[in-house]
Amino acid sequence: MSLDAAFAQFVCFPSFHTAMALVIVQGFAQSRLRWPAVIWGALTILSTIPMGGHYVTDLLGGMAVWAVSCVLAAWACGLRILPEALTAGKVAVPPFASIPAAS
Repeated sequence: MSLDAAFAQFVCFPSFHTAMALVIVQGFAQSRLRWPAVIWGALTILSTIPMGGHYVTDLLGGMAVWAVSCVLAAWACGLRILPEALTAGKVAVPPFASIPAAS
């Protein structure tokens, strides 16, 4: 029995293939390699279904993991990621927002 056959029945939620592909695409977003990264990320994410590794819900879970990670990282760094009009008086300011940025 091959290793692939032994693990063929296991499908994991969420898809960390999706989360990591989105992180890598995000990392290349401001470079000239953005479009090759987008194509690679899309192929990585979409290939997990026919390869039998994930269901669509797993991909959505991976996207949620990526989105929550982005929000938490921005919060930890004191960055505003939502327009002020959406958060005015409704969301507490992150505790790190008052720490001056390193120069």
